[in-house]
Amino acid sequence: ADQFFAIFEQPSGRIMDLILSTFVGSILTGAIIGVTGSSLGKILFGIVVTNVNGGKIGIVGGVRRDMAIYLRGMALGIPIVSLFTLYASFKRLNATNSTSWDEDNQYKVWHRPSGTAQYILNVIGFFVFCMVTAAIKILGSF
Repeated sequence: ADQFFAIFEQPSGRIMDLILSTFVGSILTGAIIGVTGSSLGKILFGIVVTNVNGGKIGIVGGVRRDMAIYLRGMALGIPIVSLFTLYASFKRLNATNSTSWDEDNQYKVWHRPSGTAQYILNVIGFFVFCMVTAAIKILGSF
């Protein structure tokens, strides 16, 4: 085990750690979204993912969708490269109102209308993101 985890302490191992962590996270998040239609972040920001008929997409559909995001949107989680793919996805979303991973698999993404309650949830979501990021940095320094 020590030899295996020593791989991740090298500079190239850190990139491999990012790629594997993003991969595992995509599988878990995909399964949660497939079963519930949302995740904690999606609930806070008022987003639900369904099939075109409004039903749940299922575990396989959720994982398939998140794997497409992992490849097309997050570029395997590779730093810097993912900025370009995420920006291209953002431009496509603004131009066509859909991303490649939702359009190809015919998923429907619903969002809660803007209003006071949604703005409050957006602020809460931002603070949760900041707290999680800070916790990760603090825990990473031990």
